[in-house]
Amino acid sequence: MGQIVNGSVAASSLAATESDHSPLLTVAGVSKRYGGRWVLRDASFNLSRGEFVGLVGPNGAGKSTLIKILDGVVTPDAGAIRVDGVELGGASREKIGVVHQDLGLIETLTVAENLTLGIRREHSARGPFLHLRSEIEFAETSLRDIGLSPSVARKRVSELSLGEQTLVAVARVMAGGAQLLVIDEATSSLSPAESTWLIQRLRDRCRLGAGVLMVSHKLSEITDAADRVIVVVDGVIAADVSMSDVTSDHVVNLMAPESDKSQGSAGDRATVVDAPVVLEMRAAQTRRGGPFDLTIHAGEVVGVTGLIGSGLYELALLASGRSKVESGSVSIRDDVTVGFLPPDRMREANFPANSVEWNLTICSLNKWQSPWRYVRLHREVRDAERMHSSLSVKPNRLEALQSSLSGGNQQKVLMGRLLLSTPELLVLTEPTRGVDIATRRELYRLILEQRDRGVAILVVSSDIGDLIELADRVGVVDAGSMQQLRSIHDLSEHELLRLV
Repeated sequence: MGQIVNGSVAASSLAATESDHSPLLTVAGVSKRYGGRWVLRDASFNLSRGEFVGLVGPNGAGKSTLIKILDGVVTPDAGAIRVDGVELGGASREKIGVVHQDLGLIETLTVAENLTLGIRREHSARGPFLHLRSEIEFAETSLRDIGLSPSVARKRVSELSLGEQTLVAVARVMAGGAQLLVIDEATSSLSPAESTWLIQRLRDRCRLGAGVLMVSHKLSEITDAADRVIVVVDGVIAADVSMSDVTSDHVVNLMAPESDKSQGSAGDRATVVDAPVVLEMRAAQTRRGGPFDLTIHAGEVVGVTGLIGSGLYELALLASGRSKVESGSVSIRDDVTVGFLPPDRMREANFPANSVEWNLTICSLNKWQSPWRYVRLHREVRDAERMHSSLSVKPNRLEALQSSLSGGNQQKVLMGRLLLSTPELLVLTEPTRGVDIATRRELYRLILEQRDRGVAILVVSSDIGDLIELADRVGVVDAGSMQQLRSIHDLSEHELLRLV
């Protein structure tokens, strides 16, 4: 975080005047239907200048559709949206800037090039020729306004931390004139420290008169930062309340019934120490991380956390056999099937153009092979339907394209793929990243069920909540190496956060 500029954020034309009481954003009766299914029904709310509003709800609730409508990607079937009292479209649309989870930056270009891409004409000296000095100055001003050092302007995006990249994405939409910042899961890949840093910068923008609408499945981010929270369930706004009037538990109960909560966690049981060893690492090291010393028994969940970039993911790659051991050793019990959920599952494990059934079964086709090596399709479909049903994937259609599902439902399908392969060792990196409260509970239930049937499980996660709910023993990766594992019974959430 060495690039943060200390002191106040630069003054901005965003600052609201005392006489301006009209809403920055008005959403009135907005509805959207796909086929015969309403994904958004009669959504109505206002957002004022200086206001930080959280948008929460289960996966598939309609949040993404609403954001796509605000971004101009989707046209609503009914209702109206106004920005500063003007119907959304043309110049008024430029006042809304959306920062998506993937950020949309070009990593091989410099920060300055990313910030001025698409608005270069304003920074040209003569006709079609660019004035590079002017571009750099423009970028430095934009970075200073968001709380980043102007020196970042000349760096390539790939050289920045995830937190800095996210702020660059925010700076880019503001440079285009955005006054309403829509943050769509942009904190899902950040460490707690980076998320806190970003949210503070967004609060700074609110104090200067901007508005923020933030979607995050990390509920604590919303409850700590937001003035109001809007809860969307089944396409309907179920609540629009001030955070001063509700608790976090109240918000959770609005999103998911109490009966949906997972029953039990790792803290309710003793660690399995006399079961067979499934995975053992001894001073295992690669060029990017280590040394790692780790032992996991059958029926045990070991959780490992650390800051992004600490070498945390290298441990998962080693445990799953995806990285080569340079020194030391990694031993996995003979004939063990390993199921691996990679950190970037959308690029490394997801097949969006294929059906849900294809995504579920692609790694287990040998289970349904006949002696003549033909796949028994009726058995494949039968098992896929059972898994699909047990995961409560929505929509309830195996033939649906994977890309048509919400992010949380796509993640359920990928977990189902692992379970269909009946693994004896599960290596799960960030298993609940980007999913809502209800889906998180379902994933916890599935993981604990695998533990109870004797599967050895390694959970590698920057989310402390995953470790509290799942792990029997906990370790921390710091500066590329593993610290000593400790029983979850000996650690409080506060102590875990302090360790990281």
